[in-house]
Amino acid sequence: MNRAEIRKAKAEQKAAQKAEAEPRTKKGRIRILPIWLRLYIILTLIGASLFLGMMIGYGVIGGGDPFDIFKLETWYHIVDLMSGVED
Repeated sequence: MNRAEIRKAKAEQKAAQKAEAEPRTKKGRIRILPIWLRLYIILTLIGASLFLGMMIGYGVIGGGDPFDIFKLETWYHIVDLMSGVED
């Protein structure tokens, strides 16, 4: 057997293996939560943690009423303190 015959036999063997092999079917991924819902949940959790952190920071650490953080007067006072304007 020469090299050409060996190559031909290998090529025929590979072709036979490909013919015998079942074609692969690509499995689709099933997502429980769609991407848009995941983003909404993440943004909601970030917002909730932001407000919770502000309430803890102002109420527990700062010594004020935690629900005062939702009043505009509190924010005006915070901005005045940051800009150097005194009451």
